[in-house]
Amino acid sequence: MFGFDCGKYRRGIGKHGNAEFQRFLHIAAGSASELEYHFLLAKDLGLLPDEEHNQLDQSTIEVKRMLAGLIKKVEADRKGTDGMLSAQC
Repeated sequence: MFGFDCGKYRRGIGKHGNAEFQRFLHIAAGSASELEYHFLLAKDLGLLPDEEHNQLDQSTIEVKRMLAGLIKKVEADRKGTDGMLSAQC
């Protein structure tokens, strides 16, 4: 599994409220997609065994799902439908 950097997460929250945090989350999701591509490329070049690629790919998909859920939560908070976002790390 990937190491999660709580410092980056908290910096994203603390900057300029939920709008800035939402932008940060979209950047993180884009980076995760980029990572998927690099894992696939490494596999195709024979640098990453199939089993390892599958494990990394599944972990990346899980991270992207978590980010998508958090993005939805932040969007709802920005629209005032769900209260305040609380960050626990």
